[in-house]
Amino acid sequence: MEQSVGRSLFPYEKVHHKNGNRKDNRAENLELWTNKHQPTGARVEDLIREMIKHHPETLQRLLAEVQKE
Repeated sequence: MEQSVGRSLFPYEKVHHKNGNRKDNRAENLELWTNKHQPTGARVEDLIREMIKHHPETLQRLLAEVQKE
């Protein structure tokens, strides 16, 4: 994140991983948050986006299963 913003982070800044994976430090997966407390977990929308991008076949299968229920 420091490379993206071109400076060191301030003590009150936190890096949020959109997909919840702290090892995934791709620039597009990171957000800079300026509050002192970061909630745990990930946004549902971000997780679904990751699923669509990386596992479209699994997503299609699960959608079909849910539609049958």
